[in-house]
Parts: sequence; C-alpha cells; structure tokens
Amino acid sequence: MTLTSDPLDRVLPWEAATLDAWFRHERGRALWTKTGLAGHPRHYLSCTDGLTDVRGLIIGGTHTGRTGWDTEGVFRIFTEDEQIGVIDGWKAQNLEIEYRPEVIGQVFPSAGVVPCGDNTVQNLFIASRLCLLFAASAEARQVWAAHVQRVYGQGRAAEDEFHVPRQLVWIGEDDYQAAALVLDGTWIDELVGFSTFRPMIVLVENEHVVRVDPACERILNAERIR
Repeated sequence: MTLTSDPLDRVLPWEAATLDAWFRHERGRALWTKTGLAGHPRHYLSCTDGLTDVRGLIIGGTHTGRTGWDTEGVFRIFTEDEQIGVIDGWKAQNLEIEYRPEVIGQVFPSAGVVPCGDNTVQNLFIASRLCLLFAASAEARQVWAAHVQRVYGQGRAAEDEFHVPRQLVWIGEDDYQAAALVLDGTWIDELVGFSTFRPMIVLVENEHVVRVDPACERILNAERIR
C-alpha cells in the first residue's frame, strides 16, 4: 500500500493510526493519565507468545525514567483496533520497544509548528488544508450550516463563499498542538469570531469533528483567516 500525503486520501502507518485512535479513546487516555507521565505516549511495543504476534502503543507499565520501560515488567498497551491489552514482559518472546516521538507529526501535520498570529503564510497554508477537509466532510458542513442558520437566520446560504469557516485555533498540550478549524461555539462577532474561552466544535487535522472545552484542553486562537 502506498502512503500519500493527500489530506483527502490519507493512509497512516500503523503506529500513527494507533496513536490517532488513542487520542479519540476516552479509557485509553485515562489509563495513560494514571501513569503520571506528561504529554502523549511515544513508545511502541511488539512481541510474540510463540503463536500470536502483538504490537501496540504503551499506555502503562513500570517506567524507569530516562531508560524507558522495564522490559521484564507488566505493560498495558493500546492496539490499532482500539483494544487495550496486558503484556507480561518476562514471559513475552522477542519483545522490542521503540521510542517514536516523530509519529505525532503523522497524526497532526502541524505538530511542532509554533502557532503564531503573525505568521500569516503558515496559517493560510494550514487553513487551506483544513478547508479541503471541510469540503469533503458532510459532518463538518452540517455543523457549520447549523451555526450559519443560527447566526444569520434568513441571510445567505451556508454554501455561499462568504459563509465559510475562517477561524484557525490550536488545541492540545505543550508537547503537541493540533491545528483546527472552528465550526461552532459561542459567536462574538465578525471581527472576533468564536470565543476561545467557551466550548467549541472544531474540525481537527486528523479529519475528526470534535468538541473541545478550554477547561480541559488548551485552546490558542491563531488568526482569523480572511
């Protein structure tokens, strides 16, 4: 299978597909939070019991600081098909652990890019990619149409060029920040756009429409793209 960078036909490697699924899995994220480790998981485990090969994202176990994970301990892993399993490292065969911090960039293409309201070229490029995703997403267009109808009433149709999402925000933690296009939320006015201090519905770079709450996620307003 050939990998492609086309945002409308994106095929992720298994490591990125697994991390992408983890971000959307409430229990998986909760189990990682219990480890007390910052940010998102970055280690991948593969092993066999002699009959079945297993691979997944490490979301729990005995962490040994700078050296990583105790290979003879018990691991909790998250798999690409969104299953959570327990691996006994002492009994596992051919156990390998890889540190893959770069995978986040495959899930969120703008990860590592510094969000900056002054960087108009960067923001326009990111927004254009998100607009392509918006045009291809029936769910995103439906959410946006509801906002347009509520704010403008009998005004122009949601499909009119004037009424397209223009507010780019960044959400996430210090070690990863994903760009997103705001579709709905608390509308202030044409100049300000949506309030970043209230919950909002956004289209994220991994092609999902999600609700984000500033009480739980850091939200930074990058720029109103005009």
